Amino acid sequence: MEVTRLNFKEVLPVISNAIEDSSFIAIDAEFSGLTARKRENAMDTCDERYQKLINGIKDFTIVQFGICTFSWDDEQQQYIAKPFNFYIFPKPYNRQMPDMRFLCQSSSLDFLAGQGFDFNKWITQGVPFLLPPDEGRLRRMVGAYHDQATPNGAPSTPETEKAIPIPPAFEKTVELIMKKVEKFIEDPEQKLLSLPPSSPLVRKLVYSSVKAAHKTGLHLESKTNEDKDKFIMITKCSEQEKKDLENQKFDKEQVEVEQAVGFAKVIRLLSKSGKVILGHNMLLDLLHMIRLFVAPLPNNLDEFKALVKGILPRLIDTKVMASTEPLQGYFPLSHLQEVYKKSSEAPFVKPNVLFTEEFEDYSNSSKAHEAGFDAYMTGVAFIAMASFLEKQRDGSMPCAEMDFDIIKPFLNKIFLFPRMEDIPYLILDGKDLTPSRDHVFHIEHPDNWQFSDIQKLFKDFGYVYITKVNGSSAFVSVAKRERATKVMQKLDKDNLPYRIQTYKKYHGIDGDDDGDDDLALDGGGDVKDDIDGKDGIDGHGSSLNQSSTSTPSFDTPSKTPETVSSKRSKDDVSSSEVEEGELPDSPEPAKKKLKGQHTYFEEPNEW
Repeated sequence: MEVTRLNFKEVLPVISNAIEDSSFIAIDAEFSGLTARKRENAMDTCDERYQKLINGIKDFTIVQFGICTFSWDDEQQQYIAKPFNFYIFPKPYNRQMPDMRFLCQSSSLDFLAGQGFDFNKWITQGVPFLLPPDEGRLRRMVGAYHDQATPNGAPSTPETEKAIPIPPAFEKTVELIMKKVEKFIEDPEQKLLSLPPSSPLVRKLVYSSVKAAHKTGLHLESKTNEDKDKFIMITKCSEQEKKDLENQKFDKEQVEVEQAVGFAKVIRLLSKSGKVILGHNMLLDLLHMIRLFVAPLPNNLDEFKALVKGILPRLIDTKVMASTEPLQGYFPLSHLQEVYKKSSEAPFVKPNVLFTEEFEDYSNSSKAHEAGFDAYMTGVAFIAMASFLEKQRDGSMPCAEMDFDIIKPFLNKIFLFPRMEDIPYLILDGKDLTPSRDHVFHIEHPDNWQFSDIQKLFKDFGYVYITKVNGSSAFVSVAKRERATKVMQKLDKDNLPYRIQTYKKYHGIDGDDDGDDDLALDGGGDVKDDIDGKDGIDGHGSSLNQSSTSTPSFDTPSKTPETVSSKRSKDDVSSSEVEEGELPDSPEPAKKKLKGQHTYFEEPNEW
């Protein structure tokens, strides 16, 4: 169902009921741009990545938001989907409120245009919203106007019996208007007077002059004509009638404030529901959603996690599911369309999701890349993957509503955008992974050095993965970790055109990494071979290690997905593994991993 400013008020109760009746809800967003990035690096820490993202997205906005609710129908033994597609545009409420500015990224607009995005509808009919601080200010402003009984849209005036001094340049204009007012008052037959359209300053001066000359018997209100010009309307009335008119105006302004708050109400409904919220590669969706509709983004990652937990306590990122064993092997690519397609094929069983009559427009795939339909695809893929996991656990396909215990290992783990080398996701309700990076070195080098120069420098240590920080520095990961201990001894010399230091020293980390939060990177066997008769939502990820460990067991779905394959955008459908809108990583001067080839993390015991 398409939702614009024209039907938002009527559709909001439908949305509220759909959310309340749902088993779970999928979301998706389209943006005016992705990141004005300070280049993200595969060797970022989680805190560094968060800082880069919040600084990179702050000038962009959401242009379209999709919500699809899924409710289980006991009678039909099927899920019922209700997708909503919102055009979102920050239409300014009035002159006193900020006129929101945002950037557009040409690649993002080109992508949207290629998918048939209606830019005219976005601007002329987009559902408005207010930034959280602006909503409070607007409500206070409207309340103050009401208390002082001033015209709508005119700046408030002090409660004084004296008129505001009139600047000489406006004396003649105000004098002519006041003569019309006096003539109107003397005419017993005339009840209303519409003054000519005028500027805000003239309206303020006229309002002040009339109030000073006539304490009672008149009600003044600012109106807007068909040409959108503002004028003052004066009504003769008793004091009670005047009070009633003021109350009517206040009620009208309250309705307008609610309209201005707009889409933020939908986010509040999602938060209030406490339902499981799905997204695919949803970190940017979360960041924008909170920044635009809830509260300013905290500067601290832990504070962000606490904020998210308070607003949306149960989140599932289907990209994490599709990038994790035992599902990872079925999804060579993990962008949304590919996951949706593959989860409809054997060994998965495509869910037979039904639409009610008013949502039948979404019964075909022609609306792909529309936020509402992408939310629908996310939910369908989720059902298919969860059903597959239930089958692995129970030995037969489920025939009832989903057992949500099966997806607990994925709860509140959000895929990191863009991909990180050895930290596949943020843990929103706990401490993030802190893998050992003893095999990683930071090198500062001359500006004219190429990747081949760095590769040549490290030639005695085997394969390396080079991640550029900027034009004169890079992180270098040594694939054969046992050789990493010799790097500093051999390369850290004086009077050379480069400077090399360990990852720990570069980040000012003292001592050795220890504790259960460290990840040992390894290249273990295939978990899928150990699923029969056991359980297992096991994690695999992209690292550069070559040791081996035992394979984790698969008892109940209590394991946590821990690694993710090469990252792709939910919208990118090319053969490249680069996310849509993401700059490709620096080319590796060493041997690249083959398509479908993965290395693995060892699973910490407490998972």
